[in-house]
Amino acid sequence: MNSRKLAQMAVLLVTLLVVAGCVGAATPEKAIETVVVKETVVVESAPKVVTQVVTQETVREVEKVITATPEPAKEKVMNLNLTQEQLGLTAWEAGGVGSPQIGQLEGTLIFDTLLVSDPSMSELKPHIAESWTVSDDGLVYTFKLRKGVKFHDGEEVHADDLIASVHAGVGNSKTDDAVLQGIANVIGLMDYRQGKADKIEGIRALDDYTVEFTLSKPSYSFLWTIAGQPILPAHLISKDLAANPALFFQSEYMQKPIGTGPWMIARREPGDYDELVAFDDYFLGRPKIDKVMIWSRNPVIQAENGTLDFFWGKDPTQNAQLLKVKGMTAYPVKNPVYQRELFVNLDDPLMQDLRVRQAIAYAIDREAICKDFFGGMADPWMTVLPPTYWANWNLPQIPYDPAKSKELLAEAGWDSSQEVVLDYYYADPQTVDFMALLQSYLADVGMKVTPRLLERDVTAILHDKTEPFQLAFGARNSLDTSVLDQFHTGAGNSITEYSNPEVDKLLAEMNASLDTAERKQLSDRIQEIIMQDMAIVPLYASKEYIFTSTKLTQAVTMLYRYSTPIDLKLNEWDITD
Repeated sequence: MNSRKLAQMAVLLVTLLVVAGCVGAATPEKAIETVVVKETVVVESAPKVVTQVVTQETVREVEKVITATPEPAKEKVMNLNLTQEQLGLTAWEAGGVGSPQIGQLEGTLIFDTLLVSDPSMSELKPHIAESWTVSDDGLVYTFKLRKGVKFHDGEEVHADDLIASVHAGVGNSKTDDAVLQGIANVIGLMDYRQGKADKIEGIRALDDYTVEFTLSKPSYSFLWTIAGQPILPAHLISKDLAANPALFFQSEYMQKPIGTGPWMIARREPGDYDELVAFDDYFLGRPKIDKVMIWSRNPVIQAENGTLDFFWGKDPTQNAQLLKVKGMTAYPVKNPVYQRELFVNLDDPLMQDLRVRQAIAYAIDREAICKDFFGGMADPWMTVLPPTYWANWNLPQIPYDPAKSKELLAEAGWDSSQEVVLDYYYADPQTVDFMALLQSYLADVGMKVTPRLLERDVTAILHDKTEPFQLAFGARNSLDTSVLDQFHTGAGNSITEYSNPEVDKLLAEMNASLDTAERKQLSDRIQEIIMQDMAIVPLYASKEYIFTSTKLTQAVTMLYRYSTPIDLKLNEWDITD
């Protein structure tokens, strides 16, 4: 019998045998299929053709390439801590409009600034502003904004946003006076600040992406100060600004603000944490870290539990503890922005004799305070500016000399029964103990001192002159020379009521100069005279550290310049397992 295949109709019954497991990345895999084929065959028989359907089965193996389904990428989370940060919005305190809900560190993540500084803090670089120019007379600054920069709600940044942001900072009642000094020469700025005008005359938009600032006189500090202006959305804040700029920090916008920064607020649990998520449309590229958790908890416990990735340590006691925690790396902050001192009221009769002020300075053992009281987490200090480039590093340290102190008090005819009030406002146990220590040092030389706790910032009280005082423990912050203006005769923000014609003359020369070397020379001389007059009693500068976990691959040495953030390249930070 002859047979011939006329047709095939294949029905595949497939049993899949996977040779290699498909786990993890989407890598192509080979698999073997066993295929059962059913065929229909026509059989011919003689002497006549009879069609007969016969079903036969054959088995063969075929090779097939399949692709594995990838696992979802693990979310990258960075844990920060805001325990020591005063809850206020800023990368720049003035522009940050002083929200009581959002900290300086958090503001750096949510907002971008006009310009940024290089790590050495010696040069400014473009950021939201792609370029800027200065007129030959130093009075007109023109900033060109980048196109395509977006806020977290998708709106593009324009010139009116920068203008509204400056108004928000200047009008806000919580703006830091030290920052205002740097931009006070903008025409009409102080009139707006004081409620005498409804806008700042010296700021205007030339087009959608260009803003011009006009100053009444040249200012070296202006560019470094305005550089740190965070950009806020005019379309969301203009109504609140028109209502009451002084209370802008209480506005609805400030409860959950949006900016242009690499992360945006997703959730807030007041007093516990803020959750930030990556901004996909960030103008420098989406951050590598998907989520940032900002906790308001004990940073030492967080570090010990392995749940702290970044912390800016200012407190000497906490820093000493964190330095002992395994898995944390400490980077000394090269330019702490604060130094601690005793403010002296030169209008008070008891403080007007130079010998009395010198006696107070000689009575205090700064070396012992830094080594023993602060456990090595502070350094003795000897001038009115913090330990930065602008400090006069050539000034001598004030020695501990109680015998000299007693001698000076005797020469001044000091009455040991007189009481001197020492004001302070930090209510933590360490500060209370420190006030007792100062009280003891001064008692040893025959001065009766009584510490008094104030209910709010002693610096603000002394600026506002709402409380008479003799001595006050406080901090002075500045990374340039602008704070020296407080020592000009009749300065509205003076604390000490200091007056010296030579200092007034040198201040005028320094403020008129745009040359860094010349300003440095004049600044050094001004500090020398102020310390000769003992217009303040310097005490110490705390050692500050940036603590990071070993999981954080981007090491930093400074969080921000006091008025201008450093270019931290935050979107490039990464977290590893």
